[in-house]
Amino acid sequence: LAFTQMFFIFSGCEALCELKIFQLDSEGVSGHSPEQPKRTSAKAFVHLYRYMEVCKISVIHSGKIENVTSIQIISNVRSINRCLHFCRPWLHQIFYCAVIYTKHNYKCELLKRNTERSITRFVDDESNLIELLNCYPDRQHERRNNPPPMRYYLKQTGEICVLEFYNATQLSSFNPIETLENIENIKSCIYACRLRYFLYLCLAINYTMKKQCTLLRKELEYKIYNVEHRSLFAEILFCEPGTFVNEIFDF
Repeated sequence: LAFTQMFFIFSGCEALCELKIFQLDSEGVSGHSPEQPKRTSAKAFVHLYRYMEVCKISVIHSGKIENVTSIQIISNVRSINRCLHFCRPWLHQIFYCAVIYTKHNYKCELLKRNTERSITRFVDDESNLIELLNCYPDRQHERRNNPPPMRYYLKQTGEICVLEFYNATQLSSFNPIETLENIENIKSCIYACRLRYFLYLCLAINYTMKKQCTLLRKELEYKIYNVEHRSLFAEILFCEPGTFVNEIFDF
C-alpha cells in the first residue's frame, strides 16, 4: 500500500481539511432513492497521537448512517482529530464509535451502534460524519520519551499544524526527500514541508542549528533515518484550517 494523499472538503472550512496520512479507497452504496440519499464514503488513516496509534476511519460524505444513537455531545472541540480522540475509548469498550463534528460551533457528538431499533442519522452540509474503525500501535517504542506535541499556526496556508518532536536519534520509516539551506527558523521549515505535501507527501522535518531543513516522507518499508547532530526532528501529525488564536487551544 503506497502512501498517497487524501483530502476531504468539509463544510465550514475555508480550505481543504487534511485528515489522514494515506488513502485506501472510496465506496458507495447503490440502490438509493431520492428520499434516501446514497451513502458515499472514503477510507483513510489518521494519527491519534495521544494513544500513539494510527487509526483506520471511514469518512461519510453528504449521506447517512443507520442504527446509531448519541452517546455524548462535547463542546469547544477545536479539531476533527481531537473529536476522534474522544471516540477512541468507546471503540475499545463497545467495538464501534462514530463522530459528527461541526466546525463552526466546535461541537463533537459521539455515536454508538443501536441494535434495538432502527435510527437513521443524516449528515448535513455543515457537519462531518466519521466512523472510527480500527486502531494500531504506531512505533510506540520510538515515541515513548517524546515531549507533548506542539501547535504551530501557518499564516501562509491558514492552518494549525500539530507536530511531535522526537528524542530518539534513530528512527524507522522516514526517508529524506530534500534538504534546504538557509531556512531562517523551524516554522519556515514546517511551511516548506507543507508546500511539498501534494508533490512529495512531506510529513516530517529535521532542522539543524546550521539552518538546514531536511524534508522527509514516510515509507512502508523498514528504513533507519539518523537524525542530524544538534538538530530537531519533528513529525507533522496533522493540519487543519485554523487561526492564530487556535495555537492556545487543545487541538
